[in-house]
Amino acid sequence: MSQSERDTHFAGFARRLWEEMLSQTAWQGIDVTAGHIPLHHPEDEEHQIYIQIIARRAYDLVYHDHEHISHIDMDRLTTEEQITKIPDFAEWPITKSKWLDE
Repeated sequence: MSQSERDTHFAGFARRLWEEMLSQTAWQGIDVTAGHIPLHHPEDEEHQIYIQIIARRAYDLVYHDHEHISHIDMDRLTTEEQITKIPDFAEWPITKSKWLDE
């Protein structure tokens, strides 16, 4: 897989994740200094929100991948070839998980 493919294949997922994280701050930006200076603790409430969003969407990504991998000839294709056959997200996937968007 080329670096370009790696950088762009799941760009829709990355864009949606970024937008979801920014929406938590009323589009004002994410404080990236928190956790790096003594006044902020990396486990503060704001960071817990971001950690939870990333964890949920990582779960969604893996779920999405597994739904599509079942249709791929895994014995014939390399890992890189399999990944290129998994579509990007047009929208967040609706998983059958009992935990989705709780």
